[in-house]
Amino acid sequence: MAGSIVQSLVTHRPGLSRVRRLARVAPRLAILAVAAVMTASAQAQVSTSVPASALTVESWMTQGSVAVQSPTSALVGQASNGYHWDVSVFVDANNNPDVYNAIKSAATSGGRLNYTIRFDPSLIVVPAAQPTFIGVNSFYQSGVATNNFIQNYNTPVLGSSDFPLTAPRSFDVSMPIAAWTEPTVPASGSGTAYFEPAGNWYKVGFGLNFDNATSAGFYLDNLSVNAVPEPSSLALFGGAMMLMAGTAWPRRRQRTGSAALQP
Repeated sequence: MAGSIVQSLVTHRPGLSRVRRLARVAPRLAILAVAAVMTASAQAQVSTSVPASALTVESWMTQGSVAVQSPTSALVGQASNGYHWDVSVFVDANNNPDVYNAIKSAATSGGRLNYTIRFDPSLIVVPAAQPTFIGVNSFYQSGVATNNFIQNYNTPVLGSSDFPLTAPRSFDVSMPIAAWTEPTVPASGSGTAYFEPAGNWYKVGFGLNFDNATSAGFYLDNLSVNAVPEPSSLALFGGAMMLMAGTAWPRRRQRTGSAALQP
């Protein structure tokens, strides 16, 4: 009788039972935790770089130039006083399709347009004792039915107190991408890049706007588009992770001749 009681206590110790249950559950919980972290990471915006070689001078410009410095950096050529010398990146299903798809996704689900503008003293000639300013003008176009475009002047500006430049100045720009529908055009200077989700092509352009300088240029670097992955992709990803978690659940087997379960 005493032996049976001792055996019963050994077999049904509450602490041991909890440990066994935890041991069975732990692998699945770990995979679910990893799945949650990875799904959150997948929901974060994915960056698509725009190669500097994709920059071209706009057709209405007659004096601008683009000199590719590296895979990510380009020198936008000299301009005379007050003009907007514009360069642009044109993308569609055949030209830089990865960038085209990123912009389309960003216009639908949210994203950002990122780039770095760098001014070098050797590229800016300012007459003595004359104040000036330099800003970067940008524009965004989408091809659906017409050829509307949105200008944005809410980009870095150097003021008169910054001249003459004694060292390079860099500005990192990151602006949200939002959807718009023609013919309504949002106000300029909103700090947002607008594209039509249904657009069959997109164009991003940059140029200078400045006074009292005989010439100026700038470097454009690290141009990229961040977009949120499509919801369907996230669903497939989450389903796969849940399947992995399910297969990791330790199978329990019945003890021979008993209804009790053991790991």
